[in-house]
Formats: sequence, structure tokens, C-alpha cells
Amino acid sequence: MGTVVNLSVTDVSATDIITAENLGTTGLQLYFSALPTDLPPMGTGVVAAGATEGGTATEAGFEAGVRESLNVYNLGPGGGSIRVTIEGA
Repeated sequence: MGTVVNLSVTDVSATDIITAENLGTTGLQLYFSALPTDLPPMGTGVVAAGATEGGTATEAGFEAGVRESLNVYNLGPGGGSIRVTIEGA
């Protein structure tokens, strides 16, 4: 609960499509930030346990040269597990 995990991604562009499938038992937030340890900004959407959400990298907060760290925040309590797919537009 309350854990931030950074996912290693490279060569992401603003229009790439991101799909997040929550395989765990608690809500997770997927977002881009300036640092790999940043907490999610206010208003970040939640991927509920068992749900799949998608959108562009920009919608997830990506900003080239500023917010390029892709993080997952575990709202807990419960185990977090997420499958992320990034497709170039």
C-alpha cells in the first residue's frame, strides 16, 4: 500500500497508446512523472482490480523532456500486478 514502482520504458512519444491491465487485487494508478519516485498527481485515474484502461501517453501525463518516468502507485491494501502495453501511434 502506498508504494511507487518505476517501469523502465524508452522512446515513448506523446501519441503512443498505453493499455494497462490490472491483474492484482487493489486499485493502481499508472502515470508519467519527472522522477521515478514521484507520487501520482491529483486527478490521476485508477485502474481497478481486474480492469483494463487505455489512452495516449499524453493522457497519462507524458511530457517529453519533463515527465518521462512511467510509474505505478499501489492504492492498497492488497497485491499489485499490472500488464502495460505501449504501442506507437
